[in-house]
Amino acid sequence: MSNFQVNLSNCDREPIHIPGQIQSHGFLIVLDKEVRVSYFSDNIYSYIIDLTKDLLGSSIDYLETFIGISFQPHFLKNLIASSGSKNSFEKNNPVPVEIGGNGYFLIISKNAGQILLEFEQATSDFELNVQYVLGQSIAQVLAHKNMDKLLEQTAIEVKEIISFDRVMIYQFMDDGHGAVVAEAKNNELESWLGLHYPASDIPQQARALYKLNLTRLIADVHSTPSKISTAPGTTDHLDLTNAQLRAVSPIHIQYLKNMGVASSFSISIICDGELWGLIACHNYTARFIDFKSREYAKLIGQILSSALQFRKEEVDQNEKDALTFSVAKLGKALLGQQDVLSALCSDPESLLQVVPANGVLLSAGINSFRYGKTPHSAAEAILLDWLFDNVKTDTFCDTNLSALIPELEDCKSIASGIMFCMISREDR
Repeated sequence: MSNFQVNLSNCDREPIHIPGQIQSHGFLIVLDKEVRVSYFSDNIYSYIIDLTKDLLGSSIDYLETFIGISFQPHFLKNLIASSGSKNSFEKNNPVPVEIGGNGYFLIISKNAGQILLEFEQATSDFELNVQYVLGQSIAQVLAHKNMDKLLEQTAIEVKEIISFDRVMIYQFMDDGHGAVVAEAKNNELESWLGLHYPASDIPQQARALYKLNLTRLIADVHSTPSKISTAPGTTDHLDLTNAQLRAVSPIHIQYLKNMGVASSFSISIICDGELWGLIACHNYTARFIDFKSREYAKLIGQILSSALQFRKEEVDQNEKDALTFSVAKLGKALLGQQDVLSALCSDPESLLQVVPANGVLLSAGINSFRYGKTPHSAAEAILLDWLFDNVKTDTFCDTNLSALIPELEDCKSIASGIMFCMISREDR
């Protein structure tokens, strides 16, 4: 377990991939390259009562005497040998097993030469004909071409699959902060749609894990995590990047408790190879979702990711075509007139499409022209004076104009950002 002492001032540096413990709704066994036990979660003895206390170093043959698998003998040993050579166990997960008469899902993963065996109960806290609902969900999600409707329907369908109280589509913006852009919730809950959250709410190391492990379940924020044991003197921290049961940062647990959330589940949305956002799900009582149901929900997230990628490419192409068309129109206007200001004023709509922008201001000497949403005339003078005095390049842009020029604070609802292009300094 890492000795890192996390607090609000350093949580952005917390090594959350090596917490040294797991969530208690399952147990963990780790095998080394010789397929012998090198780590295990301390709660294993509450699941397998007759297990030896000297578990470290035990062989997989010993473990199989407690793990009933309705296949041929040594199935688990052979499965690890065959899948391990391909460096992936995804196609085999989950493996149904029986321990002490109870059904479990075994999820196998690999990290840094270690083989992780995670055991979770094979039933959820709810019953659902998932395959039927999944088929319906895919059809509903793909039916929408409008981006807002696509996101809203995705939230609705995920809520239908996992039955959480609130499901949100949470998008990361260019500056790193996040916003709730779609939501499906129980009627009695207050809407969070449109709320924005600072980038620090989800630090970079957490975002990196969301790209590698596409689902994340926190079944009960009030449960006590189980520590992971290993041989005395072992200095290597167990990397739980690919683990399903990885314990949660105490800072994040408190964050959820402060909101009254007892259980959370997230699905990563990947677009262009980057983390576009999350399908973030909250429940106000503890709620466990079995591995298969999580995988079904993940499929909805992957479909949304593909749909977003397709819509993005479609929008990019449409914007490119519109830009080409607008530039051509402006070029034609400029060729037809000697006065640049008059030429640009003849087609202001094309100017707005080129940037794009909500308003445009053209100024040459004592003459000026406005179109769309623009600051008032007094603000115009302040803005132009500042630009001529401070900008030495031909082009300039900024996304927070009122911070740049405090005198324009009253204009931020109209002009919160600016793009400036100098045609000639002689015509100030």
